[in-house]
Amino acid sequence: MDSRAVCLEIENVSVMSGSDRVVMAEKRLQGGNPRVPSQLVRFQHANLQSSVTLELDNGAKVVSYVGHLPTLPHPLSHSCC
Repeated sequence: MDSRAVCLEIENVSVMSGSDRVVMAEKRLQGGNPRVPSQLVRFQHANLQSSVTLELDNGAKVVSYVGHLPTLPHPLSHSCC
């Protein structure tokens, strides 16, 4: 195999609302896994602080959910119980 050969080529397009990405579309142009769709559209929803992001596919099924916790100045002083 030629080390310069392209194994996987994907084209990405993003739709922005201000500085937030709300839609990301991916299309596989070459290579990849045949069990993975050649086209994927993800709708991204974030909360006001952008600490949580939810990605949904075309059928409104959850693709991913990511939450970020802020850095606490004194983590040991935080009580959970």
